[in-house]
Amino acid sequence: MRDLFLLVALLIPMSAGAAPAAGPAHTGARKVTVPLHFDEHRPYAELTLTGPSGKPVRALFWLDTGGGAVILSGPLGARLGLKASAKTFKTEGNVISPTAVPQIQIAGMALQLKHPNAFLVVGKKPTLEGTGAEGAFPLLALRKYQVVLDYPHARLTIAEPGTLRPEGRRMVAHFSQNGFIAVSAKIGGKSYGFLLDSGAQYCMVSQVELAAWQKQHPHWAHVTGAYGPANMMVGPVEASFHMLRVGVLKWGPFTLRNIGTVSRPTGNYERMMSRLVGRPVIGSIGGNVLRHFRVDIDYPDGHLYLKREGAGGGTPLDMVGIMLEPSDRGYGVVGVAKNETALKIGDELLGIGGTPISGLTIAEIMHKLAGNPGAIRKLTIERNHRILRVNARVIRIY
Repeated sequence: MRDLFLLVALLIPMSAGAAPAAGPAHTGARKVTVPLHFDEHRPYAELTLTGPSGKPVRALFWLDTGGGAVILSGPLGARLGLKASAKTFKTEGNVISPTAVPQIQIAGMALQLKHPNAFLVVGKKPTLEGTGAEGAFPLLALRKYQVVLDYPHARLTIAEPGTLRPEGRRMVAHFSQNGFIAVSAKIGGKSYGFLLDSGAQYCMVSQVELAAWQKQHPHWAHVTGAYGPANMMVGPVEASFHMLRVGVLKWGPFTLRNIGTVSRPTGNYERMMSRLVGRPVIGSIGGNVLRHFRVDIDYPDGHLYLKREGAGGGTPLDMVGIMLEPSDRGYGVVGVAKNETALKIGDELLGIGGTPISGLTIAEIMHKLAGNPGAIRKLTIERNHRILRVNARVIRIY
């Protein structure tokens, strides 16, 4: 869950004045299964929306167990005929406004949403947060259904209660009244609460806890900054974050090794998210862990099941050693790794391998910067108003 959508979750009561669109007609389908798409371990699916314009619109949404509202880009809202209310909020460089909730279908199945809220991101950008998605969908709005995020087989299933037989191991999980899911995992023999967060590309942990783990386990790989999938474009502050590779994480019957985590300011989880979840949490279990599992969420009965495929471990992060944030020209370099010599903070990244990065998603850019240690990436940058072409070497970040 991006920090923007954490704030949106906190604003849920304030959007109560946004009238929902007319309810969808019942189609008779009891379950549907559709393909999942992934970008940096975050799941996406195509939804069909109908707003006041009356014209059905298909759009790609990311699926977020840690999100609190339906989020739509401004252009998508305009195509649906949705209007922003007079009340707007500014967060992380975005202006958002409550709006009516559109009708939503998936593969012809009309979804009966529970207490949904919707916000528009005001502006002309067709997609959200550097992704290829036009919206974000909170899975907690599907509290009337069984939901399966099958990461290994890239499938999403939505079914009416009692339709599916869950697979895997039943996990200890707390379902809050508003639909957030808290789970428990052990690190260093101590149990911690986490938000189950499919909208997060990477596991996130309160800085105070991450610092304590690093002190207790000095041999665990760590680095200052947020690189690769941990670079979630939340601002230059990411250069001060920390990444730590947790040696062993025990989640119920499952043991996972070398799991990547990135810090978040102390208090984000301990105060704000713990209040929403109804349980103490110190971080989120994100996509870099969930990608190893079939995740069965039985919202009506409040049960969570996991079925693992593969070893379930983390892998080294090898890429050009830079952190990026959106800029007017492309993406600005806001941090560099210790062994990065070709690039400097303040450079503007304009192209990779002769291809302009304009129009690429963040995940596509990160993939182009990744590779085997020692590989050369030919980059086009702007530095001090000069266009330069530099050779940057792929290094092991941690």
